Parts: sequence; structure tokens; C-alpha cells
Amino acid sequence: MKDTRATFNVKVWNNRPLKRANGTHYQSRWFLDGKEFNQTFPKAKAADSHRSMLVAAVGKGEAFAFITGLPLSHAATIEALAEPAVELRSAFDLATAFVDRKWHDAAATYRVDIAKAMVAFTAAMLTDVPPARVTGSELRAALKNWQFTATQRQTMPKDVTAIVDWVRDHTRPVADLDDAHTFEEIFSKVVRKLDGKPMAASSYKRYRAIMNNFLDYCVRLEQLETNPLKAMEISDTKASRPTKAIIPVDKRRLADQPTAEALLAAVGRTSRNGRVLELAMEVMYRAGPRPEEIVAMEVGDFIRAKTAGGWGELVLYEAAPETAKRWTDDGTRRQRRGLKGRARSESRRVPVHPVLERKLCAYIADEELKPGTRMFSGQRGGELAYSVLDKALKRARREVLSEPQVASSLAKTLYDWRHLCLTNWLNRGIPPANVASWAGNSVPVLLATYVNVIDNEAALRGLLDRMYD
Repeated sequence: MKDTRATFNVKVWNNRPLKRANGTHYQSRWFLDGKEFNQTFPKAKAADSHRSMLVAAVGKGEAFAFITGLPLSHAATIEALAEPAVELRSAFDLATAFVDRKWHDAAATYRVDIAKAMVAFTAAMLTDVPPARVTGSELRAALKNWQFTATQRQTMPKDVTAIVDWVRDHTRPVADLDDAHTFEEIFSKVVRKLDGKPMAASSYKRYRAIMNNFLDYCVRLEQLETNPLKAMEISDTKASRPTKAIIPVDKRRLADQPTAEALLAAVGRTSRNGRVLELAMEVMYRAGPRPEEIVAMEVGDFIRAKTAGGWGELVLYEAAPETAKRWTDDGTRRQRRGLKGRARSESRRVPVHPVLERKLCAYIADEELKPGTRMFSGQRGGELAYSVLDKALKRARREVLSEPQVASSLAKTLYDWRHLCLTNWLNRGIPPANVASWAGNSVPVLLATYVNVIDNEAALRGLLDRMYD
């Protein structure tokens, strides 16, 4: 840190000769608050001139700077105290730096989201169209899979390097975004699909959050005066720009109990690894873990009931989201991490209904599973892939549901089992604080997510009817 102190307590001494092997030199000496400063000259005249400058400055009442020992008006002091000019950096450079800044602490799936957002931003900041030999898809793939993947950048193929080098030389500086009109033009490109149509609400929310973090990062590096996205809040009200932080669950996605149980049974009938897949989905249906928590679950995470017919418990410690190998630290498709929104060492306890408890006990006994092993494995003993679960659910939907229902969003994704579980808990009167604790959410997030599926209209009308009794 620069020493910016200054003082008026200055004493200038007489010059003194210094005899040296190469002749006599002359030293000018002065003190600031008792601290000595000096400068040596080969000629007496030069030393006298320097002393005269010091004396004149003292006579004018000037302050002296400790960083140089010279008056504040001296050119050397002005240069020393001046802030260095900030070098304007391009969108390409800052996007790469932002990826590297986030990489270590980000989950593999979040790394993918960051890379996608930075690709969209960098493409929007290009100053020229790519060469004819480079297609848009090739350019985006080069950025996403190589430049914005920290573990792959050093092994970039030559043809990809040529594309990346061209992008590096043809992106405008981030400082251009200080202009409001320029920023809105760029941002509108970032949050639209390649065909120019608005993104889905969930994608928009992710891109917006990442861009907000990126722009804050640019402000900290003094590349932007302020975060222009925050200044755009007032005008960001179009229907194509959803700004809700949480998107509520659509009631049409939730199956009733008979349909849910029929789907589970169909999963077991129509899949080669049917028992495992059916039970994995039933755990989501009755205990509410996320899909990435199901595949990370170990036998020891299940605590049996103390008495026959009693309640068991799940103690969840880890999640294992699935993504491409290039995004993980160890080169596998899954990177184990702590539970969402919690410290790495934290766990979450979830009650297990007696029906599910009996099924898990029977399954563990029949499969001869031991503590420390995976609860649910693939048919060949490896990790259970999302794609296997997803295909099993699609087969069950085709068998159980009508054609219009198959085409609808009803029980369409693995996550809908979790949504159905949490909705059932809330609709049966479980306090939101308990549901939030079991689900790994905060109470505000839980209520905002499930506000449209809480079925308490009849009870509320009864309360309203009694208002005027």
C-alpha cells in the first residue's frame, strides 16, 4: 500500500561534501518529522539548487510527502501518488478470468451453467462476424468445451486454438457496458435463444444470476463503474423477462396417489433393473430427496425402525449431480459434494414412513447390501445413471397414462416425485418449518415454490365464513 502521509514539519540541513574514490560528491539532507532523506550530486551547484528548491517549498508552506520526501507539488511526488491507469480488458479475457475464479468452489453442473452464460455473453460482444470457415456452433463449442473449461484449456487442439485466438482478438472491452443502451442490447442477446426467441423462465433466471455475479466481478476489477444490470431493474418488466427468483411448481405436474402408485408399479414391471428403479423413485415419492441425493445414498444412510412397523430415518450427507466428465475434477461423470445449500460436513435427517421402511429393509436383506456400499446401483453394479431412471419413467408413463396425459407435464421428470412428496406433506398439515428441514430448503423458498399446490381452499373458506358469525 502506498504511503500517502505528508507533513509540514520539515528541516533542511546544509549540504555536505562526501569524498569518494571517483572524486568529491555533495549531499543534500533534510528531515520530515525527524526522518532523514538525502540525495547525492556530483557537483556542488546541483546540490545547492536542490537545497534551494527545498527551502523555497518550506517558505511557501508546502507539505512534503513521505513517499518521496519531496514537496507535494514536485513532479516525482505527483507521479508516485498518482493511481496507475486501469488497463481496459476485453469481454473474452474477463469471461475467462471469471470462469477460473468460480471453478474451484462450483459444483460440476454449475460450472456448465457458467460456461454457457459466458459463451452467450462473449458471442454477443464480438466486434465482427466469424470467418467463413468457422460456423457458429463450432465457435460456441470451442468456447464452452475448451476455453471456459478450466481443466481442458491447456490441451486445446490446434483447430480449436485458432478459433479461440480469433475470438480473443475480436471482442470489445467490457467497459463499453457502462453505456446503458449498449448494455441492454448485449443483455437482450445473452438471454435469448439462438433463434431470437426468449429463453425459458428457469434458464433466464440462471443466466441473469450468473451475469449479475460476473458484472459485480467486473466492478471489483474496476472495469465497470457500476453493475448495469442493477440499474436496469426498473425497465426489466417485460413478460419475456421473468424476474421472480423462484418459479412455483405447476400443479399439472403432480399425480394423484393412485396414479403415482400405478407409475411406480409400472417402473418395476417394465425395467430390467425394475426393483432398484422402482424403489429409488419411491424413496423420492415418500421421503423427498433430490435425484442427485438418491444416487449418492449409501446403505448406512438408512436407519431402521427400532420396533416392527415403526418409522425409520434417512440421514443424507452427499449429493452426486451428473454431468459430462470434462466438468468434474476427477474426470468421472459425477462429482460428490455436500448437500445443496449446506456446508460440506452438514447432514439432513428425513423420516421414513413404515411402508417405505419395510421395503428398504427387505431390499437390503435380499440384495445382501453392506454399510458403506451404494443403496441403488446400475444393473451391472456401477453408478445409477439419471438416463436409466428417466427412460424407466418414460416407459411407465406410456403404459399407465392416456395419450393426452403422456403429452402433458404430468409426472414427466424425476424431480416431480420430490415435488409430489413435499406437496403431500404440506397438504397433510405438516408445519412448513419441518417440511423445509426435511427437504433441505428454507421456509421462504419452500412456500414460494409450493404456493400454487397447497390445497387448503376448503379450510380457508370455512374460516372466512365464520368471520361474520
